Amino acid sequence: MDKIAIIGAGAIGRLINHKANPLHLWPFIDLRNKSINISTLHTLDGHTKQQTCIFLADVSKIDLLIVTLKAYQVLPTLLPLLGQLKHDAKILLLHNGMGTHLEIANKLTQQQTLLLGTTNQGAMIVDGDVHHTGVGDTYIGHYCGPQVPTHYKHSLCQQLDANWTENIQQNLWNKLAINCCINPLTAIFNLNNGQLSAPQFYEQIEHICYEVCQVAQREGIKLTTNELVTRVQKVIELTASNSSSMRQDILLGRPTEIDYINQYICACAAKHGIIAPINQALVTKIKSLHI
Repeated sequence: MDKIAIIGAGAIGRLINHKANPLHLWPFIDLRNKSINISTLHTLDGHTKQQTCIFLADVSKIDLLIVTLKAYQVLPTLLPLLGQLKHDAKILLLHNGMGTHLEIANKLTQQQTLLLGTTNQGAMIVDGDVHHTGVGDTYIGHYCGPQVPTHYKHSLCQQLDANWTENIQQNLWNKLAINCCINPLTAIFNLNNGQLSAPQFYEQIEHICYEVCQVAQREGIKLTTNELVTRVQKVIELTASNSSSMRQDILLGRPTEIDYINQYICACAAKHGIIAPINQALVTKIKSLHI
């Protein structure tokens, strides 16, 4: 199998590292050339697993770079690295939101492959340890550059416990649509996910879903409002005790991924000559919380 590195040592990056045990884990913070015990994994069945990871300085050795950064970190972090990667390296973007693929694609060589992924695995970091909080599917698919052979798809999916799809955009939009509802609402009202099941949020969720579906359909994505509302409510129920990443970012005074979630919907809407006022209002409100 290729030499794999992960850039981004957040909860999902560390969970993937524990599950796949790649050769190197290299977060966006500057800890290169250091070998440290990055974390303890607490599994769903109550077991723990320790792992030591090497922080890699020479990125020219990497065949596959898995990017689990925050969406707004992807472009500034990858830009200095692209010229150092192998001319035929593969990059897998695996993060919340959409839009980074458009920022990165035209900066790759003709031989480099850009893969996109999305995961419903649940993980969180508590006191430096990774807690696996929920089982979910992970999907990977091709976006641009040379296609990878079938045996590579099978090997990669086996190592990452993932599924290959020929329509990764559909999976990404499914996840984006849910994030458009849960992330900003939990952040604005400072709620756990489950509290969004209260009746006062139903109409707002329905309006968000309607706008997302209108935009998605113009992007060639099959989504309907009723199906999406049902899906959002199901995720709210299944993740009732979770605190969304955007809520955590607001509470900790960190930047949010709103530009790659609801703002991405607004940008796509503008491209097609339509408006998404509810999503735009959420973007404005989230950005006002940083002032």
